Amino acid sequence: HQYMMEFLEVGGVLTLLEILGQDKLKDGDKTEALRLLQIIANAGQKYKELICESYGTYTA
Repeated sequence: HQYMMEFLEVGGVLTLLEILGQDKLKDGDKTEALRLLQIIANAGQKYKELICESYGTYTA
């Protein structure tokens, strides 16, 4: 989980959420961002909370 923690510490979740909100990006890029968010969420409750604290309830 070390790499994931480093990714999160530098704003990785916000970056992934930003990718999901972009209209000009390809669906494949958005799919990959969503897949990474799922991996993070599946790592445990504290990671799910971190996503929510980063406005992970984002809707486009």
